[in-house]
Formats: sequence, structure tokens, C-alpha cells
Amino acid sequence: MTLAVVLSVMWLVVLWRLPGLWGTPQRRIGTIVLLAVTASATTLHLDIRPVVDRFFGVPDLTILLGHVLALVTITTTLELAALVTNADRSRRSPLRRSQIALSVAMVCLCVLFPVLPRRFEQPDFGTSRGDDIRVFAYLTIFQVCLAIGMVTGRSFLGRHWRSARPGPLRTAMKLLWLGSTLVLGYVLGRSWAILTQGFGLHTPADDVILVTARYLLQASLLLAGVSGLIPLVHRLRRLARRQADYQRLRGLWTTLTTAAPATVLRPPPHPLVTLLSIRSTELLLYRRAVEIRDAQVELAGRVPPELRDMTKTALPEGDELALDACVLLVALELDHDQATISDSDVVSWSSAVDLDGEVASLMALASRMRDPVVTGVAAQVRSWGRP
Repeated sequence: MTLAVVLSVMWLVVLWRLPGLWGTPQRRIGTIVLLAVTASATTLHLDIRPVVDRFFGVPDLTILLGHVLALVTITTTLELAALVTNADRSRRSPLRRSQIALSVAMVCLCVLFPVLPRRFEQPDFGTSRGDDIRVFAYLTIFQVCLAIGMVTGRSFLGRHWRSARPGPLRTAMKLLWLGSTLVLGYVLGRSWAILTQGFGLHTPADDVILVTARYLLQASLLLAGVSGLIPLVHRLRRLARRQADYQRLRGLWTTLTTAAPATVLRPPPHPLVTLLSIRSTELLLYRRAVEIRDAQVELAGRVPPELRDMTKTALPEGDELALDACVLLVALELDHDQATISDSDVVSWSSAVDLDGEVASLMALASRMRDPVVTGVAAQVRSWGRP
């Protein structure tokens, strides 16, 4: 995978998350992290570096910007990790020490940069002048701070993603933990190159190590971009599940509301409108569940008490779900002159506390209404109830 592809993915994530700058502190810091890491990664592109350097008239300016932005990324990532995990004061202490060390390192890099041997004709002083003591000191400071930040972040994220509940936060933290591990591999490879250049050493493994380090860095950047997409993926999956639940309840809703049309709050929109109603999908699903429950209560109230008692006697004791399903089947086949208005005791079997639980309960009800045992009992009760 080329760096251009990785950068494209990362900038798309940044554009999607950009409104988060005006959101909650957690979203704001998360957006800053993505923006900083993407801008830092962009400075790695060899076609972008000379354009920026020539524009500002400063040789290798993009290298300094990339390094400073990388340290800013680590600093803000540590802050974000402490925020989303509600870390207490004792757990924040190592993060704060690392942030202070990174801030001091940024100052050192900015101080050293003007005295480095830099020329437009020889871009990337780390490659062309790696034997200079000033270049060696500059690169060593950056790699040491990068390692400190990755070790701290990896340790912190490793403790928390294992204990976090399954969900988008845990997945994002796991990807960041894996990305920090890959960056440590990059640091080892880059440090080897700095040492060999600084001391004028050359080994057959140099090229392999450099290529491996480059791919490790690109993979870690891709993981950082993907981790930023986790909330979007979670929302899309939730939306798809709500759309599927809405369609799965269609049969039960049609059956019950046809017999009790007064329970329909308003006619459902066209299926295409429903599919495109991203913001109102959950409201439509909630309304459908309410209408089903209202129709269930109304229909159960039409069943005479003696028929309900017959139904209860014919079914296994304690199976409230089967009882409600059977009562509904009896109610759907009642003649208008047989129907009565009485108090009913329904949905006593449902223990749902949220919309997902309610959908599951209604799907279980629909399934029991198709159960051969329940339909057989309902047919017997209807035959007994006929004059």
C-alpha cells in the first residue's frame, strides 16, 4: 500500500471529523489528534516536501514540521486517552510526565533546527548529513521522545482496552495500541539507521531494515486513520440494524394494525423514504413498536374472558409468551359480534428495558404466533367458542 493511499484515507477521516472541533472536549481533542497525525504523515511524502520548502524558502522545513506535529499528536493522544477512560490523578501522572518531556523535546528540536546543515540541493539532512553531530543529536532526540510516547501510550491503552466493554471505544483503543506497537518497530529500525550513519557503518541488513521500518510506519498511520472511522462504522451498523428491525416487524405490524387500525398513529412513509430517513429511522422503529403494542392490547381486550381461560388451560403453565400469542390469534379470527371489550393482561412476559430489547420481544411474539402448537391451540379455542 502506497503512502498516497494511506494519506487519502486519513484526510477523508479528518474531513468527516472536522465538525468535532466545535463539539465536546472529547470530540475536539480526538479531531485535533487526527488532524495532527494526518498533517505529520503528509510531510513524509517526498513530492510534497520540496513544494512546501520552496514556498517558504526554508530547506527541510517540512521535516521539522513533521517531527513537531508527531510529538503534538502523541501529547494530545495521551490527553485523549486519559479523558475517555476517566483516568484518576494517579494514572494521569505518567501521562503528564511524558507530555512534559515531549514539550521539552519540541523546544529542543526547534532550537537545533537553525544550526543544522541544510541545503535545497541536498534535501533531508538526516540522509545526506547523518554523520554530523548536530544532525545525530536532533534525530536521536526525536526518536527517543517518539519511543517514550509510544511506550507510555501502549502501556496505558493496553490496560484499558482489555478492561473496556465491547464497543467502538474498545475497538478504537485496540487499533491505537496496535499502531503504537508498530511505531516502536519503526523507531528501532530508524534508530539503527541513525547509528550506522552517525558512526559511518554499513551492513547488508541496512536496506531491509529501512524498508521494513517504512512499511511499519505506514501501517501504523493507516491504523490511526481507521481508528478514527470506528465511530462512523458503529453508527452505520446501528442504522443498518434499525432499518432491518423496522422491516422485520413489518409483518407483525401489518397483521395486528389491519385488525385494529385505530392504533396507527400515522401511515408509514414510503419504503424508499424510510430507507433514506437516516435521522428518523429510530423514531420510525419506536413508533412501529408502540403501534404493535397498542394493537396487541386492543385485540387482547376483544377476547371474552371464557375464551382466554380456555387458552390458558390448554397451554403449558407459565408460558406467558405463548399465551399472548394464542390470544392474539383467537382475537384475529373473532367475528365482530363475538368481540367484547374487557380488561386484558398482556406483555407481562416482556422484560425489555430499551428499544433493542423491545424489538427482540416483538420478534419472539411473532415467532410464537407461527408456532404449530400455538396455532393448534388457537384453532381449538375458536372452535369451542363458536355457538
